[in-house]
Amino acid sequence: MPIINMLGELVGPVFTCLQESKGRLGPRIQKSIYKAKNIHFTCSKSGKLIKSHIQYWAEKVLRPSVSDNCLLLLDSWSGQTDPDIYNEIFTGNIKCEQLQISPKTIGDIQPLDQYFFRQWKYFKQRICDRLAIDEIDIDITNEGTYSTDNLRLSSYFSH
Repeated sequence: MPIINMLGELVGPVFTCLQESKGRLGPRIQKSIYKAKNIHFTCSKSGKLIKSHIQYWAEKVLRPSVSDNCLLLLDSWSGQTDPDIYNEIFTGNIKCEQLQISPKTIGDIQPLDQYFFRQWKYFKQRICDRLAIDEIDIDITNEGTYSTDNLRLSSYFSH
């Protein structure tokens, strides 16, 4: 879950939710997983975000990345549209106004869908093509895994 500013630049680390059968990383995986400064991750059994993940993201990723008042565009998923999540974190001099994108227009007007992920997917496809041409044994095609190769690729994309 990247954050972009009004200029289309990446801000702060990318937040990723990994799927893990127990909802957290085991000790063996914690030791071996690729760690990058520009990737912040959490886990869930399903690999999908829940409200507590959004609270964690807002506190640990969004808030440290914001130094001035901000406008946060949210899609209609109820887990992230609770204003209390942001009001508890953005206190004092910095305010965070939230606007919700209408549910049936998200794919048409959401900035990440329109401008960011398109390039991200194109770049990933070019890398996959190059790996196939050069017969390099790295699998970055499986979206559901968080192998070292996938995390490194996410780190490169958000650098």
